[in-house]
Amino acid sequence: MAFASMFLVFLGFVVIVLGGMFFLGLLLLIIGIVRRKNPKNAGKKSPIVAIVLGVLLLMPPVGTGLFIGGVIVKDFIVSHRDYEVVTDEWRAHYVVPGEAVRDVTEGLLEAAEDNDKELIAKNFTKTARESLGFERQLDSFLESVPKGKAEISSKKTVKGVNYERTYQNTQENQYYSETLAVTIDGEEYFVYAYFCMKNEDPDEIGLIFFCLQNEKGYQERFDFSNQTIACLVK
Repeated sequence: MAFASMFLVFLGFVVIVLGGMFFLGLLLLIIGIVRRKNPKNAGKKSPIVAIVLGVLLLMPPVGTGLFIGGVIVKDFIVSHRDYEVVTDEWRAHYVVPGEAVRDVTEGLLEAAEDNDKELIAKNFTKTARESLGFERQLDSFLESVPKGKAEISSKKTVKGVNYERTYQNTQENQYYSETLAVTIDGEEYFVYAYFCMKNEDPDEIGLIFFCLQNEKGYQERFDFSNQTIACLVK
């Protein structure tokens, strides 16, 4: 908390300094240009000095502004790019985990409604896709999953996002899990998703485990240790 406060104070100080440099530089530049155009100052060095100092003072704040503007524009373009699957977006830039799990659930269930096995598989990490029995589990999921448009509850969260991280050669890997409520064709179901959003290997970003259950299935204990994708509807 103290570090955050100190950082905000430092950031405010930087903004004030850059703002001061910008206005002082602009003022000197204007004064220098005006004085240089005045015939009385012909041959004098002071207008040139004012112009040079003005330009030098303007460079840091203008450069900083252009850099920040470029970052904002780049992030806007990247965040509004069309992705085949939402996990491609995770590889491109940061996405809030709560939004990420809702997006991937919506996309996966839409693909399930269209019986698109290939698109479903693309939401998973490479390791998950190549795991033993993945194709069989995917076929079983498509046979069991209820058809209809899925609506994800924005008000009812069964369990908030859990976060864990591991390190591999100083590289941080981020893993999340969340349980959320989904309504399909008027019936309520529960989705449990375990996924990776940051990894040294981009192929290992995506879903690791995904399960859809109705209330009765959710209340029952089921061994998912050897599962990657499942649908438990009792």
